Amino acid sequence: MAPRTSCQLSSMESKDQIIQLGKLLAEEQRRNFDDGAAPDGLERYLTGWRKDANGALQYSPVQQTLELLAGYGVFDATTRRARVGIALEGLRALFRGQVVGDRGQGTGDGRAVSKSLKSPASSPKAPAKPPAPMTLDTPIDQLPGIGKVTAQSFKRLGVRTVLDMLYHFPHRYDDYSSQKQIANLEIGAVETVIATVTDVRTFGMKAGGQALEVLVSDDSGDLKAVFFRQPWLARQFSVGARIVLSGKVTLDAFKGQRQISAPEWEPFTDNELIHTGRLVPVHSLTKGLYERNARSIIKRVVDLAAPMVVDYLPENVRQRANLMPLPQALVQMHFPADKEQVERARRRLGFDEFLFIQLGVLQRKLLWQGERGYPLVFQEPIHEEFLGKLPFELTGTQVRALEEIFHDIRRPTPMARLLQGDVGSGKTAVTAATAMQAIANGYQAAIMAPTEILAEQHYKGLKELLTKIRVPRGETWSRRRRRSGPSGFRARSCHPEARAHTTSAAALRASRKFKLAPTH
Repeated sequence: MAPRTSCQLSSMESKDQIIQLGKLLAEEQRRNFDDGAAPDGLERYLTGWRKDANGALQYSPVQQTLELLAGYGVFDATTRRARVGIALEGLRALFRGQVVGDRGQGTGDGRAVSKSLKSPASSPKAPAKPPAPMTLDTPIDQLPGIGKVTAQSFKRLGVRTVLDMLYHFPHRYDDYSSQKQIANLEIGAVETVIATVTDVRTFGMKAGGQALEVLVSDDSGDLKAVFFRQPWLARQFSVGARIVLSGKVTLDAFKGQRQISAPEWEPFTDNELIHTGRLVPVHSLTKGLYERNARSIIKRVVDLAAPMVVDYLPENVRQRANLMPLPQALVQMHFPADKEQVERARRRLGFDEFLFIQLGVLQRKLLWQGERGYPLVFQEPIHEEFLGKLPFELTGTQVRALEEIFHDIRRPTPMARLLQGDVGSGKTAVTAATAMQAIANGYQAAIMAPTEILAEQHYKGLKELLTKIRVPRGETWSRRRRRSGPSGFRARSCHPEARAHTTSAAALRASRKFKLAPTH
C-alpha cells in the first residue's frame, strides 16, 4: 500500500493542501477542540478548503476527514476529540507511507517498515482489476474521482446513476460570457476579463481573519481581485500566470481602482472554460456538495456520457420539428454555448416531456378500450320525453355532442370522452340526457361534481326534472321467462332518481350503495 501512496502524493500542490489541513487540525487539537483554530470555525474553513482542494480530494483519508468533520460546530468535546484524532491519523498515514516508500527507512513503526521493504519477489502483487466501463446505469459512487461523501450528497438530490446526473439540470445560469478589457469594464455590471497576475498579497481585516488581494492587468489597465478569508489561495496564484476572472465590478473608493470581490476564477487555458467566461450553470446543491466541485464533476460526466444516449426520435422527425439531437440537447442544457443554444435545448427536452405524456395517455386509452364494455341500446322515446320536459331547446352544439355520445355508447368498448364548455353552456343537460340512456338500459349513472355544494345543487335540479319522466325497465331473463314466456316483456314506471346519483368524488369513494355491475 505504501508505494502506491508515494505515487499518489507526488503532486506538490496536493501535498501542500493536505499539509495545510493537517496543521489546522493539529492546532485545533492543541486548543483542546474549541473550534477556534480557524477564524470562523472549522466547518466554514473546510468549506473554503474543499472548493480549492483540487487533486487532494481524490485521497480516501481526505474524503474521510471531510466526512468526519461535517457538522463539527454542533459536536460535543468528546466527539470532536475522537473525530479530529481519527482524521489526523488518516492524513499522517499518507505521509508515513510516502517516507517509507521513497526513502526506504523506518518511521518508528517496525511493521510498516517491514511491509514496505519487502521485495517484489517476496510479496507479488496481483494485477489491478481494470475498472468496469462506464454506462448510463453506472452508480456515481463507482466513478473515479467521486468520493463517498460527494456521492452521498448527490444521492440526497436523487442523483444515483450517470443517467440521473445527465438529467440533473441547472436551475439558472450566471452570464459570464461577456469578455472585455479592463479599461472597458462597466462599474456595477457582471463582467469577465482575461488578465495576467502581477502581484499577490494577504492582509488582515478589521473584523478578524485574513484576505487575499490579487492584482491583474492587461494592455488597457489594472484590476484588483479580493478573496475574503481565503489566504491559502495565495499559493494558487503565481505572478505572470494568466487567469480568467468573472464577477461584479465595483470601484475602490480610496484608490479609485476597479475591483472584483469574491470572483469566480480559473486558470486560462485553450480548453473549454467551466467556471468563467461563459454561461455558467448553477445547480441545486445540498449539504456536503459545493458548486465549483459539483460543476466540475457534472462537466466530466456529461462529456463522457451524453454521447451514449440514444436518440429515439428519427432524424426526419427532428428536422420537421426543428429539434436538436438529444445528446446535444443534454450537453447544451448543462454547459450551453450561448443563450440561443440553451433555448433550443429546452425546446427539445420540453417536446420530449409532452411526447411522453401523450404516449402515456394513449397507452392508458388503449388499455381502457381493451376492457369489456356494455353496449347500450338507444331509447329514442325516453330521449324525446326528456327533451319535452326541458324548459329550453338544445343548441346545435349540444345536439351534436349528444349524437357523438349516443354513437359511442352503442359500441362494446368503454367510452372516454371529454365534454368541454363555458359556464352556462349546457353541459349538465347533455350529461343528464346521457344518464337517462344508461338508466333506460337498466344501469346506474353517477354524475360527479368537484364539491359537495355543487353536487347538492345538481341533485335538486335533476330530481325535479327526471322524476317527471317514465322509464320502462326490463326484468332479468330468467324472471321474464317465468312470468311472460321467452318473448315476454313487462314494462313499469319508476322514479329514476333512485338510479341516478349526483355526488362528489369523495362521497362516491365512501359510498357502498353505488354498484358498477348492471341491474335489470
